[in-house]
Amino acid sequence: MYKRLIFRERANFDLKERANEEAKRRAAREVFEEAAEVYDDIYFVDEPDLTGTDHITSLDGTHPDDLGYWRWANAIQPRIVKILKKYGIR
Repeated sequence: MYKRLIFRERANFDLKERANEEAKRRAAREVFEEAAEVYDDIYFVDEPDLTGTDHITSLDGTHPDDLGYWRWANAIQPRIVKILKKYGIR
């Protein structure tokens, strides 16, 4: 399916936490799919490993630091640019 948005360290060691995170991602996807049936111009930008896999982009294992947000922006930029071009925005 799709990978985690932000690497959550405790999900590596706690199967209950991992299941909780996966359930939240599934719920987000389901809500988006329902909305996409009603609205034409909504997008679910879902890119794998937004902050990388080296675990140096967060101080607490959850929230991105400056490097994490920089990587995140670079990861989604091609998709965002493509969406904007669809509407004539450069």
